[in-house]
Amino acid sequence: MRKFYQILKSLIFVGIIGLIIYFSISLQGYDDPTIEIIELTGCYHLSEDQYSKSSNLDDKESYKQLTLRVVKDRIEKHPYVESAEVKFETTGKVLVTITEKMFDTILIIDGKQFLITEKLQVIPVMLYTRGLDYPVIRNPHESSGIKALEVINKREHPDILTACKVITSFKLINSELYEVLSELDLNSGMGISAYFSTFSYELKLGNEDVIRKVIYFNSWYERIKNNGLGEYLDYVDIRFANHIFVGFPGEDQAWDEQI
Repeated sequence: MRKFYQILKSLIFVGIIGLIIYFSISLQGYDDPTIEIIELTGCYHLSEDQYSKSSNLDDKESYKQLTLRVVKDRIEKHPYVESAEVKFETTGKVLVTITEKMFDTILIIDGKQFLITEKLQVIPVMLYTRGLDYPVIRNPHESSGIKALEVINKREHPDILTACKVITSFKLINSELYEVLSELDLNSGMGISAYFSTFSYELKLGNEDVIRKVIYFNSWYERIKNNGLGEYLDYVDIRFANHIFVGFPGEDQAWDEQI
């Protein structure tokens, strides 16, 4: 019986080796699928053509030398792209599904525009970029040290980091206010002023405890937004602890409300 099992194992082993040799021979002469068409989806901030050109995928004559891995690597090297799924949809046609990075704001320094992602990465705004409906950050205290693809940190750019916290706070606390938040002026490090597209007054936030101040302002705004008071204001100042100062244009007077 033991001899029988040994013979059986030998036959199975020989059979497996035979199958491997068969498939190796039968697959010879068959090349990997040739890429003829590359279609991109998920293109929001740039068109499909712009992504193709920026990723060196606009020369269709070169597609025959490409593989799925090469296509994926080229797309994912684009600074706007978080990830890309690449697969053959049909024979010869490759479908690339792009997932773009999530942007929170536009930073303007010395006339140059940068996008800041939700992970605080700095991305230069490329030519033909569209859909730039984000709050703008202007006039940071230190601007010369900004580098493309770096991550904003507290040590090097504390005021820009604070401004990003303000934007995130509005997004989380009140989507209505976030949608109309148009600009944060950092006043060269002297304190943050916020401006909104639907009302004309300036919101003075300062640099300290900005999240708490956004919460205070949101509570105050919810109380006055329907009574028409906002139409007559020049500024709302919440830089000082537990107080909201409300100024009126053309008059040397302010209303102080304790919070």
